[in-house]
Order: sequence, then structure tokens, then C-alpha cells
Amino acid sequence: MTNPLTLFSALLVIASTELALASDLGGDWRLEVRDLQNREKVVAKVTFSEQVASSCMAGDWRSVTVKSVSKQASDFFPVQTPLAYMIQDGNLTLGRTDTCDGYLLLSGRIQSQAISGSYSGISIGGGNNLGSFTLRRSP
Repeated sequence: MTNPLTLFSALLVIASTELALASDLGGDWRLEVRDLQNREKVVAKVTFSEQVASSCMAGDWRSVTVKSVSKQASDFFPVQTPLAYMIQDGNLTLGRTDTCDGYLLLSGRIQSQAISGSYSGISIGGGNNLGSFTLRRSP
């Protein structure tokens, strides 16, 4: 039988880790999204907010503010629409979450100066790999 105090302590550690990761996202970040041929399609400067975001997906979604866009391929990644992010188990998921069953999501492991991973389209019918992304801290 698990000691309730041990379980509570473990939950506190998990919660504090998620909060620490969220606070590590402060400042400006350069977002680059690439297609499957590794061609740069989107370049933008973003910041992460603690403001609750609208989402059709379960979870603790927060708002992303797009400060500027220097490159935007039409209909690739919707940087001009409301974006949200969530941190779970040391991973960042960012994307369009308010269009139900038409999610476009970036997902990658949080590092101190950069985050990189995959770009996917997800719906009830399944998911498609659309490319990759990198987030780097802006100077």
C-alpha cells in the first residue's frame, strides 16, 4: 500500500517541475516551421503567456502571442490564428487548438535554449506528419 504522504510528495514534485518548465519559457522565441523536405515555411517571433487559451482539447492550454511574422507560407502553419501551448512531462505542445478536429500541433522536448520536434495535423481520423519545427530564444 502506498503511503499517502509519499504520493502527495510525488505529485508536488511533478507540479513544481511543470511550473518551472513554464517559467523557463519567458522572453521572446524565434519559431521556425519546416515542411517534410526541410524547407522553411514559417518564421515568427512568439512569447508564451500564462493566460488561459480556448481549446477543444483537454488540458491546461495557455495563450501564445505572435509578435511578428517574417515568413509565412499560405495554408502551412496557422501562425496568424490564435495559438495555444501546453507543457506535459517536459514536452511542449503548441498550435491551433480551437478548431475542433482540425488540430495543427508542434510537439517537442523542452531544452533551456531551444525546443525542436515534429509538426503534425491531428483529427478524429488520425494524424499526419507535416514537418518539423525549432524554437530558439531570441537575443
